Amino acid sequence: MQALQGFHMGHLSCLQSLHLVDIGSMTALSQWVGDLISLQDLHILDCWNLNDLPESIGGLTSLHKLAITRCNSITSLPKSIQQLTKLKTLIISGCDELAKWCETEENKTLLAHTKVIKVPGVSVKVLWYRIYIVLHTLQDLSHACLIFFIYTALPLFFFFTLFLNNGIVHIPAST
Repeated sequence: MQALQGFHMGHLSCLQSLHLVDIGSMTALSQWVGDLISLQDLHILDCWNLNDLPESIGGLTSLHKLAITRCNSITSLPKSIQQLTKLKTLIISGCDELAKWCETEENKTLLAHTKVIKVPGVSVKVLWYRIYIVLHTLQDLSHACLIFFIYTALPLFFFFTLFLNNGIVHIPAST
């Protein structure tokens, strides 16, 4: 993120999707984020030290979805969130204080136009969320085959391992 400090992201006015993932050194989201007027999806994932979102987020007039996952330092949203009239979905996962903030009557009013989805911070859900992000951004067929494998074979492996560890499935030892 330090490499982006001098770069003004507002020059990316056609950007529609932005994923900020695992940027531990980021403590604040720059004011330039409000200049991304075409942004429709903003995903912030595993940015543990990010303290808050800037008031300029109210300038994201095209934003449809905001997902904040495992960013425990974010405890509230700026009041400008109510300016995001196209924001249909707010996903909060693994951010306990932010989820509580959304529950107060005053803040429910700020988010009245938005469906708030609170997902408990379970590691398996984070894994599936990351797979969703990959599916959402990948376009070519070769990657789709890999994703098909992840969605079919990988869950079977997890369930088989779970049952094997719990003694439900027994595999006889070969002699």
